This record gives sequence, C-alpha cells and structure tokens, in this order.
Amino acid sequence: MSLRLAYFFGLGVGMLNAKAISIISERYHGKTRIQMLGFRGSAEVVGASILTLAVGQLLAFGWTASFLAYAAGLVVLVSFSSLFPYGHGEDHHAMHKK
Repeated sequence: MSLRLAYFFGLGVGMLNAKAISIISERYHGKTRIQMLGFRGSAEVVGASILTLAVGQLLAFGWTASFLAYAAGLVVLVSFSSLFPYGHGEDHHAMHKK
C-alpha cells in the first residue's frame, strides 16, 4: 500500500514541476520567461531545503508525521489559484503582441 502511495506522490510531483514550466512558458516571453524560469528553479531548491528541514523536525513525532511537510504544497496551490486566475495568461500574451 505505501509503495503505491509513494508511486502516486512521485508522479504528482513530476507532473507539478512540468505544469509550472508550461504555465511560465504560456504567460511570459523572451527575457522575462528566462528570468521566471530561473526564479522557479531557485524557488524549487529553496523549497526542497526548507521541506528537508521540516521533515527532520517532524520525525520527532514519528516517521508518518514527516509526510505532513508536503501539506505546504496545498498552501502554494491555493495561493497561486487565488492570485493568478487561469484566463489571465491570455490577456498578458495579447498585451505583448500589440
């Protein structure tokens, strides 16, 4: 059972990373796109470091509690969804074509 959950978790993380790159690619162009991809890469490394630290601290409550660190992803998802609605990218792209 836990092997299946680990498989689906890894699959989800991989798809999330690919989706982040595609969102940046559809909303930004040129130098701004390169800069945003750099910010994404930097945020990924910093986030991984913070989550590693959080997992280490949560191990004091048992090994299963360490998975609570990944709940931070829900906070990011909700924040992004509320701050950047889906249709916004098309307007941004149209502004750059004029």
